[in-house]
Amino acid sequence: MPLTIGDLFIVFAAVFGGIGLQIWQSTRKQIWYGLLLPAISIGYSLYLVPKVSFYEELNTQFKIGMYLQQNMLTIGLLIIFGICQWRRYAKKNQ
Repeated sequence: MPLTIGDLFIVFAAVFGGIGLQIWQSTRKQIWYGLLLPAISIGYSLYLVPKVSFYEELNTQFKIGMYLQQNMLTIGLLIIFGICQWRRYAKKNQ
């Protein structure tokens, strides 16, 4: 089933809204705000791993690959957080 223009717009709005929210939270003075979305993301992936472990027909390599794919969002959010914090640190020490 192909995506309609409306569905595509909703996906793009969610992705760019999430990235914008992460950038906004990462530039706040409190460091913990920027770690909120990565914590939710890794919490969801840790919740999903035991659910997949019930399927014995899946081999271990597939489960590891699935876990890494779940954490790609977490890695991306942590990269955004690191870049924002590095820029704040560099600006502060000039």
